[in-house]
Amino acid sequence: MTFVCDGCMMERNWDTEYGMAVVVEKKGFQRFCRYCRHGRVNFPDVYWDGKPEENLADGPDGKPRTFLSRGQKAQYLKERGLQEAGDTIRGSREFVAETPRVDSREQVRQALARVKSMGRDVRRQAYLKIIKEAQQHA
Repeated sequence: MTFVCDGCMMERNWDTEYGMAVVVEKKGFQRFCRYCRHGRVNFPDVYWDGKPEENLADGPDGKPRTFLSRGQKAQYLKERGLQEAGDTIRGSREFVAETPRVDSREQVRQALARVKSMGRDVRRQAYLKIIKEAQQHA
């Protein structure tokens, strides 16, 4: 006796490969083999509120697209190689900011050379100025 697994859609042997049966609200009765028994939850990482999507290409009727579920929106984005960026409140455009490489060793050497060239009183005044600025920002 065999059955078709609703997880992998393969025909399996009932006696050796049957795993479990699940009653799903809209899909009804489903059977899973022992390999698919440890199910996975798929929750697409897209923002969906059921309203028309203003920031995507319009549908065939010329109006903004309206998706029926998160999965439908995720599938639409995946088919077109798109992805969302940002959060649900502010949103954002995805960008990668490259910080310029700084040779800090050379900067430290230059700073030490400047300090060594200063007189004792000038060095003390510069130190006190730095301390005062740090206290004001804290």
